[in-house]
Amino acid sequence: MKFFKSLIFKITFAILVVEALALNMMGYYYVARFSIEIDKGVIARTMLPGTLISQKALSYEAVEDKDAMDDLVKEDVVESVLVRRDGIVFYAADKLKRNKSINEALNADDLGLLKKVQSSLHAAYRLYSQENLLSVVSPIVHDGSLSGFLLLKVNIAKAAQEKHDMEVFFMLSALVCMVATTIIAVLVIHRLIIPRMRATAACLEKVKHGDYSARIKKIFSSDELSDLQTGVNSMAARIEFNIRQINQAKAELEHAYHDLKNTQSQLVQSEKMAGIGEMAVGVTHEINNPVSFVISNLYILQMYSKNIIHVIAKVEELVSQGKEGLRENFKKLYDETQVESMRKDLRDLVEQTSAGAGRIEGIIKSLRDMAHPASEEFKPGNLNIILEETLALIESEIKEKALVHKDLGDIPEVFCNRTAMEQVFVNILVNAAQAIDKNGDIGLRTYLQDNFVFIEIKDNGRGIAPENLSKIFQPFFTTKESGKGTGLGLSIVHGIIKSHGGSISVKSAVNKGTTFIIKIPTDRRQGREK
Repeated sequence: MKFFKSLIFKITFAILVVEALALNMMGYYYVARFSIEIDKGVIARTMLPGTLISQKALSYEAVEDKDAMDDLVKEDVVESVLVRRDGIVFYAADKLKRNKSINEALNADDLGLLKKVQSSLHAAYRLYSQENLLSVVSPIVHDGSLSGFLLLKVNIAKAAQEKHDMEVFFMLSALVCMVATTIIAVLVIHRLIIPRMRATAACLEKVKHGDYSARIKKIFSSDELSDLQTGVNSMAARIEFNIRQINQAKAELEHAYHDLKNTQSQLVQSEKMAGIGEMAVGVTHEINNPVSFVISNLYILQMYSKNIIHVIAKVEELVSQGKEGLRENFKKLYDETQVESMRKDLRDLVEQTSAGAGRIEGIIKSLRDMAHPASEEFKPGNLNIILEETLALIESEIKEKALVHKDLGDIPEVFCNRTAMEQVFVNILVNAAQAIDKNGDIGLRTYLQDNFVFIEIKDNGRGIAPENLSKIFQPFFTTKESGKGTGLGLSIVHGIIKSHGGSISVKSAVNKGTTFIIKIPTDRRQGREK
């Protein structure tokens, strides 16, 4: 089956088809021409006796000589009939037809030929192919007048055999020619085409599998295949050069990507520090409150501790002296030092001081986490918890301007970078607070839908102009006054969300507010695109 799909078979078959068609057309033409020439020769020879008699080169009596007639006609004369002008048979090889009228001696076909000759004074003939018989009627003319007719019927089997031999010879010659041409074509294809095509295919196969240094070594000159092979070598050289250029460009691109990655990290850290700077005043206020009552509580605790120490010293003194009336003295001492009041206050003081210290510790921890360079590690995390912690960190930024309304749904944990997601929420929430002048509202909603966790952050602030909606995620784009924004916040947010395999979209109307919708996949297993 493979052979029938090969180039050598296709070319050979095409040559055979074209050659067969050409030889058949030529054979048909030439065999037909030869057949006509043979028939013309037989007819001419059969007409010759009538012509000779008209020219008086042959007597009427010569018609009776069969050998002489055979020498003239060179065919087997089956029948000879000589008819006078009056229509009486003067001579016939069949003696029964002599001296009879032509109507009695001749059949209808012969009579038809004779009448045709009588009207035209030109010889006429009829060929009976099935019987291999030729009937020829020749006029006998003397001094311009019709003297009679000569009818000759000859056997043309020899002519038919000659035509058959001619056809057989031509068929054999055509067959020999086709075989010889096929052999020559196969040899030429095998010696001059197939090896070069295989060399070309082998070179292309090597190039296909990555060997761009492959070349066709032997190339013959001045033909189309040579041009093709030269083109293949040029193509392989060009591909090798391009691959080298691509590899070099790839190395440069990887280096540039590494530098860009470092620059991005620096920009992210810079934006974090800028955000922390903006939150510094509010955080200072938040820390000042718990620090104030911790200091106040510590002052009271200091006073209480002096009283307690004094009471203990008095108790030791009274016990050591063993005086009477200890109960009255103890009661007097308790009343003087207000032990009952201290006992009630101590528990509250300790709890308040502990809560204040814990609050300070939480704020400091959040600030430290926020300021620390982001790790690229992705771990399971609950976005509701991260959102709550972020709200606690920036509470001072929001509480003076807006009330926060939370509708946090039951959502699963997702693989995320916790610090990065905190920065996302900080940037969007701070922007929301800054977009509100006073007495505003910020809505937080989370829910699960189609294997994605959705976080919606909505405010009723000043909104974003339609012409700026398509630009807000572009680096360095900002609508804030000079010195109040770097224009990197939302660009960094967009990059972080994308690195989590999610997306972020925004809907806004001027003076009606803005809604950010964040979508994070739940089936993500690492911090890279799947």
